[in-house]
Amino acid sequence: MSVKIHDSPTLTPPVLEKLSEVDAFAGPFLQKAIHAHCLSPAWVFAGPNAVDLYRASLSLAQTLLCTQRTSDGLACGMCKDCRWTEANQHPNVITVSRHSGLDDETLDKIKKSKKAATTIAVSQIQGLIQHLGLSSDTLRVVIFADGECFPATDKTVHRIAPPMETQESPFKGQWLPQGLSHKVLSDSSSNKLLKTLEEPPDNVLFILLTHQVGQLMETIVSRCQVLPFLPSDHVIEPPHPFFESLWANLIGYTNADDLHQNISAFAKEHDWPVERVLEQWIESAQAQWKRSGQLGLLEAKAFGWLHTRLYWLEAARQQVRDKVNPELVLAQLCFQLCHGGK
Repeated sequence: MSVKIHDSPTLTPPVLEKLSEVDAFAGPFLQKAIHAHCLSPAWVFAGPNAVDLYRASLSLAQTLLCTQRTSDGLACGMCKDCRWTEANQHPNVITVSRHSGLDDETLDKIKKSKKAATTIAVSQIQGLIQHLGLSSDTLRVVIFADGECFPATDKTVHRIAPPMETQESPFKGQWLPQGLSHKVLSDSSSNKLLKTLEEPPDNVLFILLTHQVGQLMETIVSRCQVLPFLPSDHVIEPPHPFFESLWANLIGYTNADDLHQNISAFAKEHDWPVERVLEQWIESAQAQWKRSGQLGLLEAKAFGWLHTRLYWLEAARQQVRDKVNPELVLAQLCFQLCHGGK
């Protein structure tokens, strides 16, 4: 297969980061997920910098599509698949935004009005679903993001080359990815996407980029694994020793009520709301994972164990933010942790 790579010297991005270097937690987390064969088919990357989120998505795609991975499982950066992904022109890396995959009628309207589309249309989602319905032996990575287009003559050179899907846009030029919001991925478009996320086609990985999880429809988020990205200058405070001890002894808890009472007593003593308890618990999990990973102690089985429990913690925190009764959320979480979610 030959792929036309558009020549845009001024838009060529720097070399993508190795997946393990993408983010202090998220990059190594994804790399371990690949090694443990527990990479979810749908993800929400949430963080303040959409450019970093988009580059992380490309780094993940490059790692998965590379045909000559290094001994530590990272992309070689040299094969044709790596180079296509590097240039944001890989045929199996699909970016869905307001400017992508527009039909002729929509393009004509945009050209006449000289106004860009304001939403990802239902027709775009429908066209994507039809395309993904075609069987493929090769992985396809679909990235959902908002974005702004600028003329190619703009002096500001962004760190992202325009994705192939925006080539027909009348606003083509430099492309700056932005986080999705409810306004861009509306209820109608989200609902059209739901069934595909529930029953994803074989060999398809979905990634949705957003600044805040609450900007996306709840039913969309519930079908994805949420992975938070921190600002580059963010320093994670050491977790409270209580949570360090809790993780160390978690496998010994067989009674969910005992675990619930222990955590509730700690929260009452320190006058902490449940959301803060969950945030500290999550940071403790991240800290433990990073320490174990640096020491080479986290094998695939252990990673799967921690990966699942971190997912439960993130889901519980989101429920509390969505105004679900905090004590009920905590009780359900304790039951999951003690009984494996059964």
